[in-house]
Amino acid sequence: MDDAILDPASLTFHLELKAKRAELGISQYELAAAMGTDRVTVARWEKPPGVKLSCRPRLKMAKRLRDFFADPAVLMTGKMTIELAKRLLAHSLGVDVASIDITIRC
Repeated sequence: MDDAILDPASLTFHLELKAKRAELGISQYELAAAMGTDRVTVARWEKPPGVKLSCRPRLKMAKRLRDFFADPAVLMTGKMTIELAKRLLAHSLGVDVASIDITIRC
């Protein structure tokens, strides 16, 4: 994926992140779980620069975010709910989430 996309130094990083998250249909909590961080951190990334408590991810996390949005199925860290896994798989395959059936066998 192009390194200019989701560049934490960009003044539009917060807008790009929010748009990419919305495109996948995932919440801040779900993105945080997939990244191995917490929802508050994602919320702070999505605040415009200069706003109180806004911040940008460090370079290592920014790379993980780029990798995640390039192919969400590749980066499955943290706590992943079945619903999130279904949405990410449906998005990757270009199908409706209703067509995804996940069965867990023990």
